[in-house]
Formats: sequence, structure tokens, C-alpha cells
Amino acid sequence: MNKKIDIMHLRTKSVDGSNEIKSITVKTIGSSQKFGEGIKSIAFYIDENGNGKGDDLIVEKTFSSEEPLSVAVVDMPDGSLTFNAGEEKMIVVQADIFLYNSQSVQFSISNNDIKLENQMNFAELPVNTDVYRYACDESDSQCNVLPTEEEEEKIEDDGGCSILFL
Repeated sequence: MNKKIDIMHLRTKSVDGSNEIKSITVKTIGSSQKFGEGIKSIAFYIDENGNGKGDDLIVEKTFSSEEPLSVAVVDMPDGSLTFNAGEEKMIVVQADIFLYNSQSVQFSISNNDIKLENQMNFAELPVNTDVYRYACDESDSQCNVLPTEEEEEKIEDDGGCSILFL
């Protein structure tokens, strides 16, 4: 469970003229973990050949555990998701999920969550994923058990390094 998972396959098409997707907002719903808690990143890929696998990375957004969010607005790079009239593109949405025992996450994209250059009506939204749940036997050494407060303080005091991209 704790890995990068393809969470959505979106079929997109501009029926009434050319258009461009400017941003897509992905939400966690229910009692889900948030972006920055159990979700390290979310990425959007073009599926060039329709096989259900992301071929070309459009954009990836990573999240900080300092500011967990239940809503992630992902801006698309200019020109990355442009459509001619009638053109169809398949998009794979991938999340890097890291959950502890008994935690879960579910994602959603609704009508108001996709911003276009020229606003149009949407068909077949909202889209909700399955619930992704991590469960294991806590006596198993491979089980990812939620750290206690004391263990968490020790982890935070261990130092480390960080990289800042400008």
C-alpha cells in the first residue's frame, strides 16, 4: 500500500471548440488522511497510448507535513493540457501514499474543481476513487504502526537535511 499508486484515469475531451485545462483541484473526502499527512505527492501524467499507464509527466506537487491540507489545487503548466475541438486526452493521476495501520484515504474531483481557459459544462463529474486503506497485523515487524507521541518527538529531534528548489 505505501507507494505510488495510480488513483484515477481521466478521459478528457473538448467537444465545443478548443480549450485548455488550467488547474485541477483534488480533495480528500470522509475521514481521509490529508495531503502532507498520508499523501506525500500527487502527479498528473498523459497516457499517450491509452494503456492506462502514465507516459509523460505533466506536473507533480509535493506536500509538507507542516501544513496538512484536505484540498490540493494543482496548476497545470501553460500549454500542457491544450485541446483542439474534438481532441481527447487520457490523464493518469498518481498519488504517493504513506499510511499507518488503520489509516485510509479517498480522493474526489467535482464540477467546480477543474478550471478551464474557456469555461464550459462538464459531463461525468464528480469522480471519486475507491477508499485506499492500510491494514496489517501489528505483531508483524513489517507493519507500519503509527508512532507514539514519544517516538514522534525522537524522530523529529534526529535532525536531517533538506533541499530547496528555486
